[in-house]
Amino acid sequence: MKRKDRILMVLACFNFIGLCLYFVPEAFYGGDKLYHELLLPIFLGYLLSYLFYMITIYLPEKERYIQIRPKIEQQQYYVYTSLFQLMDELFDQHFHEELLSGTLSEDDFSVALQNKCLNRTYLFDEYAKEYILIGDKLKAVSEKIEIEISRIYSFHDYLFGEEINILGDIRTKLFTYDLDRNAPVVVIDGKEFGLLCPNIEYMYRNYYEIYKLFLQLQKNVFTYKFENRDLVINKIQYYFCAKQYKQCQEVIINKMNEYEEDKDLMMSYYIRCLYEVNDKTGALERLEELFKNKLNILTWRSLFKDIINDKEVKILLEKYYSYKEVSSMQKLINEEKNIIQEFTMKNKRIKKYYEDKTEKQILK
Repeated sequence: MKRKDRILMVLACFNFIGLCLYFVPEAFYGGDKLYHELLLPIFLGYLLSYLFYMITIYLPEKERYIQIRPKIEQQQYYVYTSLFQLMDELFDQHFHEELLSGTLSEDDFSVALQNKCLNRTYLFDEYAKEYILIGDKLKAVSEKIEIEISRIYSFHDYLFGEEINILGDIRTKLFTYDLDRNAPVVVIDGKEFGLLCPNIEYMYRNYYEIYKLFLQLQKNVFTYKFENRDLVINKIQYYFCAKQYKQCQEVIINKMNEYEEDKDLMMSYYIRCLYEVNDKTGALERLEELFKNKLNILTWRSLFKDIINDKEVKILLEKYYSYKEVSSMQKLINEEKNIIQEFTMKNKRIKKYYEDKTEKQILK
């Protein structure tokens, strides 16, 4: 109920109490005359007006809210997924769980943007081969989000103040920079001078601010009635990575039977939660149940990335799977860890190169 409607309801209650004074004996000389000639018409008039307002405005508006609000929540979910897609592109799709859990820092964004530039006009120095051209992707996703937010704003009467502020800030920050911009060239005395650093590292604070807005939006989306399979999985991953293991287990228990096709995925997070809260016995029991049901350990290798070196886990793996299957899984886990390490090391190397280059130019 809106603040205006609460005030009207309180006033209606006072007027109803005033109307009940009709049955109270006269308290002072002239009281009945004052009540019947002045106060009673006011009380009756307000209550009749309030009744008319409830029937013609409030109840129809409430019915529209009940019908429209789920669509608004669904549309905000689409903004949320598009924002995640944008963030995922910035991190080369390597930090899925970290993005959801809110554990990434400003420095992480600075490092992630080192190997990215807007378009081909920036491919002019030693690191040109390392760069990913990302300007068109950022623009496409940003425009998609803007359209989604515009659709939501068409129902602004059914939005809360916090939602309006978050969506407005997202739309503004997405277009802080010109994503079509070509590399500038300045000609002095017939010589061409370009940028010292052609990557988009200068945008990292802006995208970190968008990331914080993404996390605020995620918090809201998780409280909405709207739900689908992807949102449930995101909740599970968020609670696990945020070390909220109890909430993670509750979501899994409540939703596992509802999403049968994702039962193995949910159980893998449930087992990881048990490990994190030191219930190793329970974790091993459920892990063996999965093995008995012929869990594809290559597909669900993420379950083992933190527990692969556990002696008892190794014994169970050797009991139910061949040496080749276990070795293949171990190889994939190591390769994925190496890819992430190489991404971070390479980008830190690029960052250091341009910092040194800038410092030398300043000293000149």
